[in-house]
Amino acid sequence: MTDLNKKYSNKYENYYKKSDSNWRFICALDKAENIINLTNKYPHNKILEIGAGDGSILKILDKRDFGDKYTALDISQSAIDKINNEKIKRLDKSQVFDGYSLPFDSNEFDLVILSHVIEHLEYPRKLIYESIRVGKHMFVEVPCEDNMRLSSNYVENETGHINFYNPNTIRRLLQTCGLRLLDQQLSNP
Repeated sequence: MTDLNKKYSNKYENYYKKSDSNWRFICALDKAENIINLTNKYPHNKILEIGAGDGSILKILDKRDFGDKYTALDISQSAIDKINNEKIKRLDKSQVFDGYSLPFDSNEFDLVILSHVIEHLEYPRKLIYESIRVGKHMFVEVPCEDNMRLSSNYVENETGHINFYNPNTIRRLLQTCGLRLLDQQLSNP
């Protein structure tokens, strides 16, 4: 049994078999650029991407010669299958995980990437603490949906977002997990 609520894990199980990979690749262009811009000055040889989806970000980082060795995790077997079919030369391994527990040693990675993951989690701090444990540096990116357009009541939609952030609330979440923010950037792709 996984720690991840079955409602949420089932939502993504076949997601990458049917959804639009062109759209994800276009979105990944800005995400990868943000990763490079904000983390290039820190060690980034060994990279873990959590919630790697179809591997679009890693594929772009690979083409940009960013880092040396990649590991990809996702809760969905369809995502891992998609990643394994890509030609990502720096990909060392990819595997399904339970959504919270990371099967790695402490400080095993130079950089842990959580790009558009935290907003999907029931227990974001649980994964953040695990990410802190296995990585020396972390890159976190979330959509800033906590704004005037956010409805008063939660309505489930296809994005699967259950948490909503603005620049201050994501900063405070990370700080309350014991992280020191080295850089922060707001972008509008």
